[in-house]
Amino acid sequence: MTREDKIKCIREEIEKNEYPLETFPKRGYATNCLAYALGISFKEPEDKSKEYIFNLGVISQKAPPRNIKEAEEAFMADMKELGLFCKKTSYEAMPSKGEQKVVLFLDDFFKDDDIHDFHMMRQDENGLWSYQNGINTGEVIVFGGDPQNDVEYGWYALVGYYILTKN
Repeated sequence: MTREDKIKCIREEIEKNEYPLETFPKRGYATNCLAYALGISFKEPEDKSKEYIFNLGVISQKAPPRNIKEAEEAFMADMKELGLFCKKTSYEAMPSKGEQKVVLFLDDFFKDDDIHDFHMMRQDENGLWSYQNGINTGEVIVFGGDPQNDVEYGWYALVGYYILTKN
């Protein structure tokens, strides 16, 4: 399956979504935290290479992010490519009907062939935050409070909070 075919499948799923999303996806579990945050159940085999469609920057064909600024640029470019308008916001901002609020973190500690890991969470319809724990695990973690204080792994640095709206 080509990159373009994968993007087409992801766009089709986004069109079916009603934001904000419920805590547990109706169409099954996603492949990683980015797919979960967007409500995408499209799966491809686990692949930690630079071509894995759910790595930051792969959808928009940007270089893998090496710092917070590049992570934000890659994320916003990926969302644009998927047909989502993306604007930076704050923890306090509440999404309206038709909007999805997410938070993005970048692993600022480990380096694996210049690819920095990242982590995403989404604010669900009930106002709580949730995320998928790991690739292809299906385990969803739900909690209240500011994700910046509750991030599971202390080495992740906050990139930002974002509101996503379908174009």
